[in-house]
Amino acid sequence: MVFPIKYSSNTKCNLYLYFVHRKQHNLQVACSMFTFTSPHLCRQWITAINCRVSRHPAVSLRPKRLCVIINPVSGKCNARQTYETYAAPLFTLVGMVAQEHVTEYKGHAREIAANLDPNEFDGIVGVGGDGIINEIIHGLLIGEGDAANRKLPIGIVPAGSTDALICTLVGTPCVETAVLQILLGKRVGMDVAALSVDGVTVGYSATQCGYGYFGDILKESERHRWMGPSRYALAGVKVFSQPKLYKVDLQFTKAAHLPAVSESNTPNSRPKCFYNCQICAKSAEYDLSTTKDNVSGQFLSVQLVSKR
Repeated sequence: MVFPIKYSSNTKCNLYLYFVHRKQHNLQVACSMFTFTSPHLCRQWITAINCRVSRHPAVSLRPKRLCVIINPVSGKCNARQTYETYAAPLFTLVGMVAQEHVTEYKGHAREIAANLDPNEFDGIVGVGGDGIINEIIHGLLIGEGDAANRKLPIGIVPAGSTDALICTLVGTPCVETAVLQILLGKRVGMDVAALSVDGVTVGYSATQCGYGYFGDILKESERHRWMGPSRYALAGVKVFSQPKLYKVDLQFTKAAHLPAVSESNTPNSRPKCFYNCQICAKSAEYDLSTTKDNVSGQFLSVQLVSKR
């Protein structure tokens, strides 16, 4: 993308060309400067380059209006600083309009997401850890807002304790990389598990839902949130030193309608799950009543993990 001319004198002007390049696993912004003796020639170059860039199919996926939700107490309580340092300048640079919200209490992000007008935004961005993304997902899927909200892409600016979700989706916790993925309109599908009680959906899980050991770690870690990321290590040691076994009766259904994994058909080569996914649609036709497997016993932990 080319940005406005900056004149260095009455007879010369500079053109600044910003572009994204990859350095190992991360993305970075770079800038090249071109000096013209003629302002008119400089404007011609800007027009020609922007016209060429605008014709690329990927440009239509780039968001122009975002709802940004910041959790100020996430991780080391530096989410606002992270946003203002890495995300806000780049949003301004590309002319993106960002409506910012700072959460004030638990569940606030969920309320904001549930009441969004999907016609006003191209996406919603959470600045914080996995918790704020979980709240946004709940607001979009289980809230009382417009059903069209469910189609809104969710962006992540990592500023949490572990940032496991962004590492899974992007492959790195690098903040600049995450922001650039949002600006470029990059999208990837992700499975979200629905949790139901007596047929009524009570929640969703975007990463994992743990019963037993990992659930106890999360419960214990909440008592030491003031410690930041290191609270998980302390909670892990305390829970591991007093292990418990839980009696579990587990029923599960093998997804026989999915194609088998082979050398030519690996999990990563399968179709990605998006809104109105065809594979998910087929699951509704699957007879769950006669294909359940049962496992019972004493377990240290039971994990429900969502797969990208």
